[in-house]
Amino acid sequence: MQDTQLTSLIIAPSPVAAADANYYAVTGIKRYSVAVDPPNQAAAGFFGVDVAVTGVAVGDVVYGIVPPATLEANLKPVGAVVTAANTVRLTLQALAAVDGASLTWVFYIASLRAAQ
Repeated sequence: MQDTQLTSLIIAPSPVAAADANYYAVTGIKRYSVAVDPPNQAAAGFFGVDVAVTGVAVGDVVYGIVPPATLEANLKPVGAVVTAANTVRLTLQALAAVDGASLTWVFYIASLRAAQ
């Protein structure tokens, strides 16, 4: 498997009034490299893994996931979301029974703030 790398990210929201409650500004995008140890899966299906990611906060947005190059062939990343302070829920799909190893994953997470 070829190593995947996020090289650029452009965020271009439509112009809105600064007072619009639905407008958020990106205050920074950070790269987090953390160990993920998926539980054993007896059969194919989707499942979530809570991952400790120090420094993330509710409201932060996961913009990129880079799985390890040695990820088991039967595991596929589906998505990720910040669910609590210092916690990201990674959703994976097992294509068949799999015993996932503890490997290092990379997450790109943006911090947002409401427009002033």
